[in-house]
Amino acid sequence: MSQTLINTLRFADRLKEAGFAGAQAEALARVLGDELTEQLPSKADFTALQTDFKTLEDKFGRLEDKFDALEGRFDALEGKFGILEGRFDALGEKAELDEVFARADFVSLHPPLIPQTRGMMNDAAFSRMKRTAFLVNCSRGPIVDTDALVRALDSGEIAGCALDTTDPEPLPDPHPLRGRENVIINPHAAWYSEQSMVGLQQGAPNEVRRVLSGEWPLNVVNREVKGKSRAGL
Repeated sequence: MSQTLINTLRFADRLKEAGFAGAQAEALARVLGDELTEQLPSKADFTALQTDFKTLEDKFGRLEDKFDALEGRFDALEGKFGILEGRFDALGEKAELDEVFARADFVSLHPPLIPQTRGMMNDAAFSRMKRTAFLVNCSRGPIVDTDALVRALDSGEIAGCALDTTDPEPLPDPHPLRGRENVIINPHAAWYSEQSMVGLQQGAPNEVRRVLSGEWPLNVVNREVKGKSRAGL
C-alpha cells in the first residue's frame, strides 16, 4: 500500500472522528491528499474548539447584557439632561418661571434650599398659577411658604397639592393643611422604590471610584474647580 493511500485513509478516519459522514470524509481525503493529513485537528481538538467557542459565546452574552444595562442608563441620563429630537412629540422649551406657573397643570418643585429659593412659592407665585393646577413639593419644605399655601387652597387659587416635605417638619397635628380632600402629605419618603434604592447605593461609590481612577465625576456642583484640584482632575 502506497504512503499516499495510507495518508488518505488516515485523513478519512480523522474526518470521521471529527463528525464528517463517511462518504464526505473519504471524498475530502482524496481531494486534499497527504499534504494536510498531519495538520487536521483530532476529535479532541474539535471538542476543545467547541468549548472555547461556547465560552466566548457566554462572554459575549454577558457583554450584551452589560451593554443593554448601559443603554438603559444612557436613556435615563438622556431623559434627565435633555430630550432628543424624535423621541417625543415636541421638544422642551425654555420658559421663565412666571410663564411656567401660568401654563402648568402641575408645578413640581425640585430645587435645592438656598436663600434664593426659600419661600419662592409665595402668594405672588400662587396667584399666577391656574386655578386647576396642583403643586407638588419633593424638594425641601421651606421652598413653600406654608401660610401662603394655606391661603391659596382656601381661596381656590390652586386645585390642590401633594407634599413630601413640609415646613415645619413634621407638620403639627392639628394643622390647616391636614384633613383636606385635595391635599396629600407623605412622611418625606416618597423617593423610595427598588430602582431608586439601587441608584442610591451605587451612585456615591461610583463617584468615589471615578475620582480615585482619575476620572471626572458625573455630579459636580462647583465645576469651576476642573483642572485646579489636587487630584489633577
